[in-house]
Amino acid sequence: MNLAQFSHRYNSTTIAPNVLSLKDAGPKNYLDSKISVIKENLAKGNYLEATKIAKDGLKIHPKSYDLWQYLGFAHMALGFNDAAVHAYKKLVKIGAGEAKIAAHYNLAVAHHKQTNLDEAVKNYKVVLKRHPDNSSVLFNLSQAYIGMGNLDSAKKTLKKNLSVDQNCLESLNLLGQIFLSEGKKKAAREAFEHCIESDPDLVEPHRSLAKLTLFTSKNSQFKQMEQLIHSGRIDDMEKSILCFGLAKACGDLGEYAEAFLYLKIGNALKKINTGYDFEQDKHMFSRIRENADLIQIAAKEIKIKKAARTPIFVVGMPRSGTTLVEQILSSHSLINGAGELRFLWEMGAELVQSGAHAMPKALQSVRNKYLSEIDALAHKAIFVVDKLPHNFLLLGLISAVFPEAKIISMSRDPAATCWSNFKHDFTAAELGYSNDLTDTVMFYKHFVALMEFWHSRLGTRIFGISYEKLVANTEEEITRLIEYIGVPMESGCFRPDENDRAVVTASTLQVREKIYAGSNDDWQNYKAYLPKELEYFS
Repeated sequence: MNLAQFSHRYNSTTIAPNVLSLKDAGPKNYLDSKISVIKENLAKGNYLEATKIAKDGLKIHPKSYDLWQYLGFAHMALGFNDAAVHAYKKLVKIGAGEAKIAAHYNLAVAHHKQTNLDEAVKNYKVVLKRHPDNSSVLFNLSQAYIGMGNLDSAKKTLKKNLSVDQNCLESLNLLGQIFLSEGKKKAAREAFEHCIESDPDLVEPHRSLAKLTLFTSKNSQFKQMEQLIHSGRIDDMEKSILCFGLAKACGDLGEYAEAFLYLKIGNALKKINTGYDFEQDKHMFSRIRENADLIQIAAKEIKIKKAARTPIFVVGMPRSGTTLVEQILSSHSLINGAGELRFLWEMGAELVQSGAHAMPKALQSVRNKYLSEIDALAHKAIFVVDKLPHNFLLLGLISAVFPEAKIISMSRDPAATCWSNFKHDFTAAELGYSNDLTDTVMFYKHFVALMEFWHSRLGTRIFGISYEKLVANTEEEITRLIEYIGVPMESGCFRPDENDRAVVTASTLQVREKIYAGSNDDWQNYKAYLPKELEYFS
């Protein structure tokens, strides 16, 4: 699981607790009745209706703090983050004193949800100037730093938060996740164990500690997890998280039937909670194909100035070896690994599905903003690796808007890939298919078909690499890879396990090990329990 995604599990980036109690600063002649109706709609979850009423009220009272506040709240609840930012910027101008600070906090949250992390950090810091020991703001700030890849600042912020409140176990747990991403297993273990000792009902530290533990018996932690899942003290999503920890433990013990059962339950609970429907992804694949030509045509009108940094996109199904390839590449002095960046996904996922928005101005904005973002992450490197696997959906956009980009497409044994997706507790919304083996297999089939579509269009622009070949003929495949990038070979690329950069994905433990092929066989242990869907791969 991506560490930045993990941070959303405990995500306290929500509307400030007092957001519905601040007093309106504007005239009151008919505001009271309007605000009363808005509150009723918000309480019932009628967010669209609340936005309509708030907008009507603002036509008469454009400087009403309450109306802008409720409008921002409703937009945030609907996921209309750009609109929420607009509302909270208005609040910053209108508000004074603590009202203004509350507006900055909500603006920070809205930017955070936009993944506009620079602006989120700026606004969190404004709040901290007035309230330097506010635990929620410090925690949110640390999350923003993690999203930016600035783990040093994230650690400092979390440690400050713990100095303010030693009982802030969310901060200690997140600090443990950072230690884990840095390969500091002892420090990570101590953090998780302290969390569990302080509050045995916290499920995240249990699941994380299970990852670090090679279970040789049903030890005290195993028994704690087992008791907790049947205790009635945790909700269904917490049960889901704990199921993945128990599945890991049972797998270590060779109790594969029990491990598979926990995986089925954990994934089923997540699917119910998210409401995932494969038909939505099926339509997404269709829309991407339909709009591919519109993207290419519109991109011919944008200005391509020489970029200071060249992006390298490593794409494929999750768990197909993208992290390993990034680790190899980032072992080179001219290449920096930036991890799974969300910038392009947030800007482009809707764009590639909506031909109406495939306009030169929009595409120019994508190019300029993305290159600006990777410049900030490059340090002294001239290449920056973005290894968000699902960028395979954006290859039409990437090829059109970044003609200088390097594109590396990963492939791996289908059964091993689908099983590994099902086995891992992902949190990103776009990976909802991984909670059901049938959905995963169907998604994989569409992935293969779309990659064939891209290869037919882009030809040699896409460099294909097989995980199996990479682990079997390591030196030969790494040499091919570095030659494709076009930089001189460096010996460190052959020793990716010695690369000490932080890795904030589900592969954080594997990349510290030497390259090996054994992981492809794990699904065979569960073959007797797997449903007919995997017959596609036989």
